[in-house]
Amino acid sequence: MDPKPIKIGLIAELTGPLSFMGIANANLTTMLVDDVNATGGLLGRPVELVIEDGETTDSVAKAKAAKL
Repeated sequence: MDPKPIKIGLIAELTGPLSFMGIANANLTTMLVDDVNATGGLLGRPVELVIEDGETTDSVAKAKAAKL
């Protein structure tokens, strides 16, 4: 099996006026990825979560999506 992790990306509003929702989303996603990895990963490979801050700004979120 391939030991390289499967990377998934999340754009969450960690700063700005919607940060209360973005932080909750990031925490939930982190817990889910931890649970998946604790049970052997996805298809036998670990999952790696990459979180980017959308800053509650459309242009920033667009740039972060292009980065991911």
